[in-house]
Amino acid sequence: MEDEARPHLEREGALSADIQIERSMDIHYYGQVREQNAAVPTGPVTAASLATTVERFHDKAPAG
Repeated sequence: MEDEARPHLEREGALSADIQIERSMDIHYYGQVREQNAAVPTGPVTAASLATTVERFHDKAPAG
């Protein structure tokens, strides 16, 4: 999606230097309705980057 977004934004007139892509995931615990948004690290999606994302989710998720 990132590879498709950059050229599209540039065709629309955005300067390459101004384009910032931020990755995130909406995550929730089983049985919960509301999601928390957690930032996903840049680079390839790996087990380590997913673990970091889950950690970030746990840091934001309400207790209980």
